[in-house]
Amino acid sequence: MSFCLFRTRGLVDTIGTTQPSNGLRRSHVALIVGGLMLASAGAPSAAFGQADIFEFNGHQYRLYADSSARTWADAAAFAATLSVGGQSGYLARIDSAAENTRIVQSILANQGVLTRTAADGGGGRYVWIGANDRAAEGAWRWADGTQFWSGGPGGSAVGGLYNNWGTNQSGRTEPDNFLFQAAGQDAAGISVNGWPLGTAGQWNDIGETNVMPFIVEFNVVPAPGALAPLAVLLVCGRRRRERKS
Repeated sequence: MSFCLFRTRGLVDTIGTTQPSNGLRRSHVALIVGGLMLASAGAPSAAFGQADIFEFNGHQYRLYADSSARTWADAAAFAATLSVGGQSGYLARIDSAAENTRIVQSILANQGVLTRTAADGGGGRYVWIGANDRAAEGAWRWADGTQFWSGGPGGSAVGGLYNNWGTNQSGRTEPDNFLFQAAGQDAAGISVNGWPLGTAGQWNDIGETNVMPFIVEFNVVPAPGALAPLAVLLVCGRRRRERKS
């Protein structure tokens, strides 16, 4: 039998098989794969609407594609139902240029499944992050309540916290609370492909009822499952024996 596991950070992403031989049946393959997935410590397959799973600075991130797109509120609620290593998920909080760059790398690598646009965001494509001013106009906060920005385009960072609002040759252009929608623009998306007032990777405030892909963050990186290395060794050992026979 020819059997291949394509693995990323201990996760089973794709499985390829040909006809079983020498007693290694599909049922055995299913048990091995099942063990790997159960051992992956809360990191499910990309088949469940995920475009990417990656790590940065001790945190795990999951990028959800168009097939899982939600309004900002629904995406935030969904994120809170997820858990890794006992830590609940939340729409991503971005605290540095390096973190923003890493997230943008994932977005650009998967932009083919991040195609939903916001009419009130210059027709650009966006991915929801956790920033919002739903409680008070101009008081931009993350999911944990931390305020990082006060005001509109001419506003200022709170406590020196990081921000990456849209800019053009005239200076900062966002958040402008453009009243394309009666409710204004109370949630932030990170741009996939740029818009007239900003570039890819910058943030724009758009109407929270837009249905967009989103990125979830967890304050933990799951440890590799104890069963995963064993399962891979079992498969590799069986392949060696088959080649000798």
